[in-house]
Amino acid sequence: MSKRSTKTVSLTSVSLADVQRINGWRNDPELSATMTADPRPTSLEETEAWLKTTLSDKNQVLLGVFHNGQLIGIIRLMFIDWVSRVSEFGIYIGPPELRGAGLGAAALEQAIEFAFTSLNLRKVWLRVLSTNYRALKLYRAYGFREEGVLQQHYFSGGIYHDLIVMAVYRQNA
Repeated sequence: MSKRSTKTVSLTSVSLADVQRINGWRNDPELSATMTADPRPTSLEETEAWLKTTLSDKNQVLLGVFHNGQLIGIIRLMFIDWVSRVSEFGIYIGPPELRGAGLGAAALEQAIEFAFTSLNLRKVWLRVLSTNYRALKLYRAYGFREEGVLQQHYFSGGIYHDLIVMAVYRQNA
């Protein structure tokens, strides 16, 4: 990775005790507009069911992003292919006032390091809206390279958006 963050975050597991906070983020239209998340409202029960399923899935790793002892975001390594050693990546910082403050960069750095060293993955890939300029800049700074574009692939805000597929590879994998 070419850039190092000076912000302090830690990544650790989340639990069902975090479901209320996560549900609030899943229902934040501003946050959903920057991701490829389901735009429909999600009940607390639906979020709890999703969290239980995700936590029990051996092909996913769900990590909480903590800052000053508070859960501020989520990282998912999903659809892990243990044979090919690849995973899709997702991240968000929940509280609007903390977005763009460098905490996502610090979390991204730690998550990629975890994926490569602890999980022994060789490639982490993601999909990002072509209009999410802040995320694109962050991913490029950390070594992600564009691998393709899914044209007019995601519907949001009354229009279809392109999704850019990006990946970062482990050195000497």
